[in-house]
Amino acid sequence: MMSADPDGFLFPAPLNMDPCAQAQLLLDIGAVTEALKCLETAEHLSLPGLELKASLLHQLLRSSEALEVVQHLLQDLPESSEDAVRLQLKAIEILQNLGDFQEARSRQMTLIQQLSHEDSRYLTLLLDVCSTLLLQSTVEDFLQVFDHLARLNDLEKARVLKELGDVMCSVKRYAHGLRLFQMALRLVPTNNENVQQRVEILNGIAGVQTWTSHPQLALPCYEENIQMYQQIGNMQGQIQQRLNIAKVAINIPRYRYAEQVLNEAIELAKQHHFPQLAGQAHWLMMNVRSLTRNAVLDHLEAYVHFEREHPGSSADSHDPIRLQQELRLHQQNGDYQKSLRLELESAYRKLSALNEERQMLYERLERQAEEFERLANTDPLTGLPNRRLFFTQFEREYARVQRTCEHFSVVLMDIDHFKSVNDTYSHKTGDLVLKIVSEILRQDRRGSDLVARYGGEEFVMLLPGADTSGARMVCARIQKSLQDYPWNSIMPERSITMSFGVCSNTTLESIDQVLMQADEHLYQAKAAGRNCIVSEEMQHG
Repeated sequence: MMSADPDGFLFPAPLNMDPCAQAQLLLDIGAVTEALKCLETAEHLSLPGLELKASLLHQLLRSSEALEVVQHLLQDLPESSEDAVRLQLKAIEILQNLGDFQEARSRQMTLIQQLSHEDSRYLTLLLDVCSTLLLQSTVEDFLQVFDHLARLNDLEKARVLKELGDVMCSVKRYAHGLRLFQMALRLVPTNNENVQQRVEILNGIAGVQTWTSHPQLALPCYEENIQMYQQIGNMQGQIQQRLNIAKVAINIPRYRYAEQVLNEAIELAKQHHFPQLAGQAHWLMMNVRSLTRNAVLDHLEAYVHFEREHPGSSADSHDPIRLQQELRLHQQNGDYQKSLRLELESAYRKLSALNEERQMLYERLERQAEEFERLANTDPLTGLPNRRLFFTQFEREYARVQRTCEHFSVVLMDIDHFKSVNDTYSHKTGDLVLKIVSEILRQDRRGSDLVARYGGEEFVMLLPGADTSGARMVCARIQKSLQDYPWNSIMPERSITMSFGVCSNTTLESIDQVLMQADEHLYQAKAAGRNCIVSEEMQHG
């Protein structure tokens, strides 16, 4: 038997050497074809030798022959043996290379049923199968197969769903990715032990929102991550999430918010000795266009100092020589301006004044925009939030509740016989009644609750964290406040009552369905004689 050395020369192999060992020796020097010939001419090969032969055939693009060798080996092995599992994985790889995906998928399904979920190969195979299923079908069809295949606990399922979400996003199937991330998040408990897993999933959700042109929806995810990192005392994570928020806020743009969180990040990074994160925050600050020129210069100088002290450590590392030149030009700019003629110095002062005026105008316009936003969201008569603001907050809160599975209630309220107040005492008195009722509703609520005027004499209340019992208690307090108010001072021999419709069902698919159920309960309250409370249990107050 002759073997080849690295330079192509042949040398004799020991006569008593095993064919498999001879082939391995040839492989070590890169003689793949010679190694295969060695195995093909051998009279008897052991299991490792036949496996090596199949691998070499597959490597030399003789995949059909490689599959025949593997199939022959599988006939003599028990299905559940370690050797059989290894060979089945090899057969699946060869079938995929040959384009026989149906047979490969069938074998994958069979193998998944045989493997223990504690086997490291099980998860790899499961991810491959699930990725293919997702790309070839709907999420609903995939879920039916996934629940049948995945013999995992909730945390393990969440990890698989998160990785599948990453796969879908990598091929720009963002809707599938978002759905998988949301399903994974529901499986992970909100306790300190699982904070990192929830953070990674929420980062995935935030990434999808950013990639699909909804960056404002990414902000609540990063804000929730900060709260979770605060629970476990992870300061580095808190700072990193603030940097994520700043990147989104700059692109929206919400410059004031970006400046606020970056200042917080810089302060925390300095206090807790995270210079790299402080450097990233200073670099991001230079993209906040609401900053003055001097403020930008300060952050540039801080970033250059960081790069000088920690060269190459920043994720956004820049050429230190170029940065030094840029900083020197900024620092020398003032002296250079002073050396110019008086005419140029005067022009520079005028330019600075115009810049300050522009900054003041920008701030005034921003305040006006905030005031316009407040007026657009406020009912002019009662001062309560209007329907527009209510629906905005309702959508955000309901999305959060569906992720966290917390309690949540919506209450529709209507002043009983309000038309008779206008008809009997005048519309001016009716407006006064609406203002008094609005003030009572303001007083009988927590800081997290939202009360809004829904229209006419109808009001709506959002109660995060409140189940049916809690919502009914809130309604009962409002009834008591209405009963105790001295209505005789404005309407002799007349009092004001309200009817309440409560919906605490968080399993409904949309906010429209929630409001529809609350409205149905309000109708039942009026049909029952008014001045009462109707909820899911059909209990009347």
